[in-house]
Amino acid sequence: MSTLSKTTVKILHSSCCSIFPPIREQVERVALQNDLQVEVEEFSEMKDTMVYGALSFPSLVVHGKVYSYAEYSEDEKLVSIL
Repeated sequence: MSTLSKTTVKILHSSCCSIFPPIREQVERVALQNDLQVEVEEFSEMKDTMVYGALSFPSLVVHGKVYSYAEYSEDEKLVSIL
């Protein structure tokens, strides 16, 4: 049994863009490749995304901090926040 804690990653995107599977798949793949456990949640409703104060979409929320996906879309940068 693993003693690693599971990191919750929230993907925020605008409702007009629907669910964004490539980001979810990338987060899950990068976590697996680096022996990290993640739980991914996706939010697209304005009432859910505005709580985090995201200024651009898509965004990621990790450990309570909001990151612009555009700035962390490379695997090497993404793993640094997981």
